[in-house]
Amino acid sequence: MNKLFLIIVIITNYTVVSLAQSERYTKGLENGYAWMQLDKPEIPYSDNKFKYLGSMLEQNNILKKEYPGHDNIFCDYEINELQKSGKSENFTLEDVIKDIDKFYSRKEIINVPIVFAYCYVIKKETGFSESELKNYINEVLQFCSE
Repeated sequence: MNKLFLIIVIITNYTVVSLAQSERYTKGLENGYAWMQLDKPEIPYSDNKFKYLGSMLEQNNILKKEYPGHDNIFCDYEINELQKSGKSENFTLEDVIKDIDKFYSRKEIINVPIVFAYCYVIKKETGFSESELKNYINEVLQFCSE
């Protein structure tokens, strides 16, 4: 009887952990659920979102190599354009964090990986129109469902 109870507990815990982990990832990439968890740091006054964004350019480059043929959903070109135009000097990490928070306030796109929410913000800052941004989200959603 004890063995059966123990097996049930182990299976239940495994299932709960698996579901919690799968909700945080889309195509193996952390998504909006993971982003929202960064607001609940273990250490008070932690700057987890700042730290996360610090690795964003590296993640973008790694993912481009991992998913060739999907250059349009990444944002290298737009990042370079922001830097060339000088707009990046007036655009802070606080701005990016606020815009990503706003992006994820739409529950229908919370499964979008953070790197693409970041690219959405960058594309918006470079002057993409509302229809171009909608098309971008649709491309990302299609990529995520493949």
